[in-house]
Amino acid sequence: MQRIDVLFLQETRIQCPEDYCVKKVGEYTVYGSRCSGSKYGAAVCVHNSIIDNVMGASGHGDRGMEIILTEPGYTRGHKSPKLIRLLSLYAPQDEQRSPQGERDRKKYWREVNAILQQNFGSKTMLNIVGADCNGRLASTYGSAEVGQQCLHDEFTRNGHSVADLLLKNRMKAVNTFETGQTASKTGNTSEQRAASHELATFTTYKSQSQIDYVLASKSVKTLSWGLAK
Repeated sequence: MQRIDVLFLQETRIQCPEDYCVKKVGEYTVYGSRCSGSKYGAAVCVHNSIIDNVMGASGHGDRGMEIILTEPGYTRGHKSPKLIRLLSLYAPQDEQRSPQGERDRKKYWREVNAILQQNFGSKTMLNIVGADCNGRLASTYGSAEVGQQCLHDEFTRNGHSVADLLLKNRMKAVNTFETGQTASKTGNTSEQRAASHELATFTTYKSQSQIDYVLASKSVKTLSWGLAK
């Protein structure tokens, strides 16, 4: 069985008196952001075999957790290591019920962009983000940021915010380019149902949605990933 090095979790609801807390759970070290009452929260779980590569951690309110890793094989003391940012995000709801809610939603994505712009003096900072975006991306032909493996044909508000984030930070939505077996949208009904099930990350008895994404720097050449529904 292949080892999972990193897990991104959302809606953790971890009670933290500080900006973030650290817990040992089996073979993993869990870095969790605080939550608001009994809501929200995000976490990054790092396998203990690579825990010595963790350089720092930051909690970003109740919707973000950030870990900075050095590249595998780096020896402390060497200059200018390649750094990897691991960021777990739990975005606000896509459709806000008030003007203030919409302003807060836009502010959230501006703050995420500011996080991704920080490089801590490193010449090379790679970003890998596991995000519950609470919004939908859509297929965009010829795009280097969003691929064709999208369940939806139209962007939502959060979807547009994510697409803007990708453009500004030279990133792509990895799971819109690569999936498991996925049937063509132009196939027969059974094939279309199979494709929808493969792409959907949130399902109710009425509908299926693709709102969770793995976002990564375009310079990340190899990334094995999976989404737990």
